[in-house]
Amino acid sequence: MILLIHRESQLHTPMYFLLSYLSFMDILHISNTVSKVITDFLSGNRTISFAGCGLHIFLSFTLLGCECLAAMSYDLYVAICHPLRYPILRNDYVSILMAGKSWHIGTVSSIVHTAYTLGIIFLLVYLSLIFSSHVQICLTVFQMKSSETRKKYHIPGQYKFLAIFRTILTPSFNPIIYNIRNKDVLEAMKNMIKSNFLHKNSRENA
Repeated sequence: MILLIHRESQLHTPMYFLLSYLSFMDILHISNTVSKVITDFLSGNRTISFAGCGLHIFLSFTLLGCECLAAMSYDLYVAICHPLRYPILRNDYVSILMAGKSWHIGTVSSIVHTAYTLGIIFLLVYLSLIFSSHVQICLTVFQMKSSETRKKYHIPGQYKFLAIFRTILTPSFNPIIYNIRNKDVLEAMKNMIKSNFLHKNSRENA
């Protein structure tokens, strides 16, 4: 999506600038998760340090893109409610300012959430809740009479595919989902595919 917006001049508008920025944040968000998964898989280390956990939480909150979505909502509001003033209110400077501010607000918000999440009271409360729930699950499983019934219990590892789908594939398809019914984007995609096809044929004929 970033390449498409960069190549097609008809998509060089403030709205698509924010969309490319959101796509860039989605890529960074996926990289933040995938890099840790690949590192753990290659090294065989399934643990994470306290500092690494804090950094991962901070980057995850920062790269969610909620502030960018709010900026895009404001952009659509101006385009719909003030169409005549839209070119004046939404120039290149305002687009860059909105992208920078959304990143700044997201970073500050992420610092607050990370500090709160890593607080000792928060950790103790939720650790006790998680521990008690696991104890209850284990007691329920051990109280089952037959072994066949116990086999129906699903261990957490069986849902790794769903976790990968949620953390990797879903953000990857977000830009496509946002624009699947956008006529300008579909037309730009057709033009890019057509130009690439013609360029490939011209090289083969040469």
